[in-house]
Amino acid sequence: MRLYLKLNDTGSGDVTYPLDRAEASAITIGSWVDMKYRGTSLGGFWCERIELVTINQSERSGRVLHATGRGALAILDDAIVADWGTPGMEMTRYFNTEDGGDNFTDPMNKKGWILHRLIHEALEIQTNPALQTMERFCWHDSSGNHLLAHAFSNTVDSDSIAWDVAEDVSLEAGVGTSLFDIVRQYSALGQPTAGLVFDIEASYNTSTGITTFGIHQTPIGISAANAVIHFRVGHNCTSVSDVTDMADLRNSGLVAYNGTSSPDTDIPDDTVSIAAYRRRECLLNAANASSDTDAAAYGAVLISALAYPKRSVTMRVTDAATIKYGSHYNLGDHVYYDDGTGVETTFRIWGIQLEWDDSTLNATLELRNYADGY
Repeated sequence: MRLYLKLNDTGSGDVTYPLDRAEASAITIGSWVDMKYRGTSLGGFWCERIELVTINQSERSGRVLHATGRGALAILDDAIVADWGTPGMEMTRYFNTEDGGDNFTDPMNKKGWILHRLIHEALEIQTNPALQTMERFCWHDSSGNHLLAHAFSNTVDSDSIAWDVAEDVSLEAGVGTSLFDIVRQYSALGQPTAGLVFDIEASYNTSTGITTFGIHQTPIGISAANAVIHFRVGHNCTSVSDVTDMADLRNSGLVAYNGTSSPDTDIPDDTVSIAAYRRRECLLNAANASSDTDAAAYGAVLISALAYPKRSVTMRVTDAATIKYGSHYNLGDHVYYDDGTGVETTFRIWGIQLEWDDSTLNATLELRNYADGY
């Protein structure tokens, strides 16, 4: 069994069972596959592909079912940005100080508000400004029960924190864009002026069949200030790969956006990066921005993520070590890493790949350098 967990993304999973096992007959296309280790659920995935091996050289022992799919957040892919038959919004939905609210005229210009609006448009009966009833009923079962819950509102995030003024920007979205793509774009941009992350996550409840989607304006997991887990080469790491890469480094550029007066705008250079690594230009896409100011703010966030070499550490640990996944560390946590020199660096767990059988679990951690803004 393998389960890949990735911060602010769907992740994925895959399982293989002999065809005569009860687990194989229980898995169907579209079903949720809950993955357990020693009786404890580690997560799961939506089954999106099934491969049946019915004949091979091993005869009956080689007859297996192999299922793969994406994690809980993939349920957001069910819905798209719709136009709602509203004049002027056939190709693009605008969310700013003039358009986009509950009646399409009240202001709605914070990313959390927008996502709340788009979810409700797909989930429930809506009436557009022309008084037309719109019924899409995404995320419902055959009996009409809701299958998606959201742990935030149009005023607060999933931690009951009011939406930050830094989220108050003019945005737009192409009609037909997957709602998951919108969520992922917003997450990648973070808060333009506050410099905070915009973490997203989802969890599936096997008892109720409901997936809960959450948004966090502050990082999920244990913070760098409270990090207590220490990984050390030769102690609780079986192998470590430490890579520093500057292939994608960019410290100056233009931001393309759908402006009426100009198709792009300059963004401030990162002068420290230019002094160290030469001027390296790029064109950045801020398709959701609708003004010079917002495009420049988006560009500043994107450049801040590109202006310096990225250090990533891939670490392999087993549940035989004292520190175990789920009990001591989780996705999004900050941890310490000592490469054997005695000097510790703080990293954030950006991805976790779990592999296990009936007796042993191995975890491969993708760590990103906290100093790089992760």
